[in-house]
Amino acid sequence: MDLARALFTSALLLLSGSTIVAGTHDDLLQSLKKQWPDKQQGLVVCNMQASAETVQALTAAAGKVGIALQVFNVANDQDIDAASGVVKGSRPDFVLLVDQDPVLGASGKLTKKFIQRASSAGIPTATTGEALLKIGA
Repeated sequence: MDLARALFTSALLLLSGSTIVAGTHDDLLQSLKKQWPDKQQGLVVCNMQASAETVQALTAAAGKVGIALQVFNVANDQDIDAASGVVKGSRPDFVLLVDQDPVLGASGKLTKKFIQRASSAGIPTATTGEALLKIGA
């Protein structure tokens, strides 16, 4: 592991009070629990096929800190309106996005719009990587 990766992995980055990014999945969920101790229900919105390993790691890390994660699968861009509706309707304590996800990751065409919708509903967004910060997470 090179020095830059090691520093990022061990560093914790808290930005704007409602966005949290950490180096590992365990770090991220521990940080979420520390920042928002009353939040117990999260919603991961991603393409399950592409992000299955990440979702498994996030779910395991969440269980260690007493957070329950639900997953909403977005197979393609047409599913994003439904995901926005689920966020607004179910009102999770936070939404968690996977940075490398092909639909709602940093390269997703409608990711910024989804983040804005969650924010307008008062739902904070957390992310697994830095790239989503650049588009508003």
